[in-house]
Amino acid sequence: MRILGDDLALRWKDIFVQVSSDLGFVPDWNRLRKSEWWKTGKIGAVSCHGVMNVDGQPKRAVLKIQGTKTMTSEVEMIKAFEFQNNSSTIRPPKIYGSFPWDDEKQFEVLVMEEVNAECVITRHPAPNRQLSKYFNLYSEYRKNCRSIPWVKKPDEWSFRRMLFKVWMPAVEKQSQSDVLKNESDLKLVEKGIRIIESSLTVEDLEFVHGHFQPGDLLVVSDKEVVLFSNLAWSWRVPFYDAVFGYHWWMLGMEHAKNLTTDLLEQERRRWLEKIFNLSEIKGNKRNIRLVKLALLERAIPALMVDRYMMNPEEPSYEIITESARKELKRLVQELL
Repeated sequence: MRILGDDLALRWKDIFVQVSSDLGFVPDWNRLRKSEWWKTGKIGAVSCHGVMNVDGQPKRAVLKIQGTKTMTSEVEMIKAFEFQNNSSTIRPPKIYGSFPWDDEKQFEVLVMEEVNAECVITRHPAPNRQLSKYFNLYSEYRKNCRSIPWVKKPDEWSFRRMLFKVWMPAVEKQSQSDVLKNESDLKLVEKGIRIIESSLTVEDLEFVHGHFQPGDLLVVSDKEVVLFSNLAWSWRVPFYDAVFGYHWWMLGMEHAKNLTTDLLEQERRRWLEKIFNLSEIKGNKRNIRLVKLALLERAIPALMVDRYMMNPEEPSYEIITESARKELKRLVQELL
């Protein structure tokens, strides 16, 4: 999506004024957010908090303009999630209004409820209680939030193609100037790709929330949690959703105060212990291997792509990069 669609940078204001008037939405311009496609300067979405009249009552809301056409609209994703959701705890955000995708004007609009709540995990390293809460919510989601897939399963799948044709080209500039690159990285990556593609086919993919991580789980109360990033529902390698949060949390340890290698590895062990003790996984040899494959599927882009989102000027950059390389080596050795 980062290379498709028209940049919203020069057109979002006119769109916002028009759709706000049509929907009766009163924006708070001090709470405007522009979402840039990473390292492109291109604005893909714009959102703003405000107030909207809903059933005769003023409600706090967020209006979002999407400037790139998605495979399935976010509105339809949320409605489909809500329709089949059997959880009494986890739910999608409420929709207050929307405009479908306009091919001529190149945008769609969604107005959602404003959720005033904290994420399930609020700081690095993760507090024990919050980490346990996160994985309890993961188990709840796995059991009750995805009973009926609503996105068509793809006809083909290639990890190699995604890595070399989509992900790595997005960071080519950063990679060229990276002083922490190792000549052996590509050989290591090639071993990992062969393991993944010899172990998994498109038939093995499962329907999951493809962005299940602490920042997308807002805890209103013990009995009410709102799950965001619903555009990410898709078919992924088995247990992708179990390791996605871990993958980004380890990279996000750059925000931990006075990060050291020991602190980073301690956090890694805590997360892996929680993952491998999940009821679906513990004691199940097949699922244990599937989780290791999912970890490998994320460990490769962790080293080759996603670490470039960190600040290379910080000491944490080298610590996390070396740790990501070590983790990739470990997984390759275990799965050979």
